[in-house]
Amino acid sequence: MKINIIDNNKDFLDLKKSWDSLYLNCNCSIFQSFDFNYNSWKYISSKKLSATLSIVVIYVKNELISIFPFCVINKSVRFINDEHVDFCDILLLDEYEFNLDIAINPIISKFRIKSFKFFNLKKNSALLKLNSNIFQYQRKSPSSKFSSIKIDKGNFPDNCTNLLSKQKYEIRKILKSFNPEHTIMSSEKKDNFPINDIRLLRDHMIKRKIRNKFFLNDHFLLIVESMYYNNLIDISLLFIKSKVIAISFITKYRSKYMFWIDIFDSTKRVNIYNYISFIRHVSSISSVDINFGRGIYKYKLINFRPDISNLYSLEIYKNKIDLIIDYFKIKILYMIKRLYKRFK
Repeated sequence: MKINIIDNNKDFLDLKKSWDSLYLNCNCSIFQSFDFNYNSWKYISSKKLSATLSIVVIYVKNELISIFPFCVINKSVRFINDEHVDFCDILLLDEYEFNLDIAINPIISKFRIKSFKFFNLKKNSALLKLNSNIFQYQRKSPSSKFSSIKIDKGNFPDNCTNLLSKQKYEIRKILKSFNPEHTIMSSEKKDNFPINDIRLLRDHMIKRKIRNKFFLNDHFLLIVESMYYNNLIDISLLFIKSKVIAISFITKYRSKYMFWIDIFDSTKRVNIYNYISFIRHVSSISSVDINFGRGIYKYKLINFRPDISNLYSLEIYKNKIDLIIDYFKIKILYMIKRLYKRFK
């Protein structure tokens, strides 16, 4: 077994071909793709003070078997750009197992690491299957939730077994309520990335205070645009008389789709209409897995009755004091956010 640490942009870029190959053979999400991680580091994570690239790459007999897309921030090891990642994970071929310590020892040797902080891990995450004995204090806990639904090939909503008669009736009612034009844009069809429409809708949402001023900033849009042109996302778009009223960025991986980011104007039910239109189209072609992403939103639960699953955090600390300090920081931030939402 051979372990390398990628700590510079040149070596990161040189890894693209082998990373892409491993990605196609792993059971992972779009957030483990080379393109998302490379551009996330380039445009966002590298801009943070004290951030250092620390990707762990593992080979067995010259075969790349695992990539840990890590960086070190304030003496903590984290996934690259984890604040924008719905599902964090490592890349690992199914047939291989090893102790987590093998991967993290080189990072500990190179940096004065205080902790490892991994968030938004699915229950079946490859990382959660690896044990560690280096740091004594560990905390694994549910951190968030996500929702998803399987839909058979057919005519939506009739082809969705999760839906009751009530939901099917409401979906048909929404489809009849107004009639915007719908299109799915993709780089495969040579459609240009609709940057001007995106900025207009983004600014509209910020002005209405539905999103904060940092939402979809231009650095982040560079990541999204690159993912689009590398065929990692499609764009579901609604418009009336050439005016765009809703856009959804939808990640795609085989027959799995995830509604990642939505922007829309003040038209009633426009976002739900966009969801329904996209699901109708893709499920008419083949059976699909639809993921509604991280976070549980009432309007998604009411309209689609998706299955709900937990996401987990795994935190590993060098000493108990750091664990306690971080625990209270999280609690205080949570209280501040709740108070802000209550009184804003």
